[in-house]
Amino acid sequence: MVTEISNETILEAILNLERRVDEKLADLSEQSKQSSALITSLTKAIQFNTEEVKECKKRVKDLEIQNDNLRKENCDLKERIREQERYRMRWCLRIKGIEERKDEDIRSRVIQTLGKIPPDLESKMEEAVDIVHRLGKRMDSRNRNVIVVFAQRRVKEEIWR
Repeated sequence: MVTEISNETILEAILNLERRVDEKLADLSEQSKQSSALITSLTKAIQFNTEEVKECKKRVKDLEIQNDNLRKENCDLKERIREQERYRMRWCLRIKGIEERKDEDIRSRVIQTLGKIPPDLESKMEEAVDIVHRLGKRMDSRNRNVIVVFAQRRVKEEIWR
């Protein structure tokens, strides 16, 4: 048995098919518009992030240069401080072997001792000696060294000679 399909039925099927295709095309068009908007948004975000990364790289490079300059300056300053300390030590004299006493006046003892070395400078010794102190913590078993800082370097040189 053969069923006959009328032209109207075929036409109606074609129109239904055309409507469904049009709906699918409209959906695809809408999805395409949304995808384009999303791609545009992503492109802008990527460009913004690229600019931010470039700026961060520039800042990092600037900070690296600044850090190198500060390191060099720090080394220079350390060397200058060492040089000043070496120069300042020219004004000092270290004395070993002076016996420690309880409640001692080490300055008077050192001035008295140093005054005996060049007798002609004994009267100037009170003014020439600036600071006198012992080095380190007190220990019962040994005497600590004494550092003498002179206010007049020529007096220290005379004593040293």
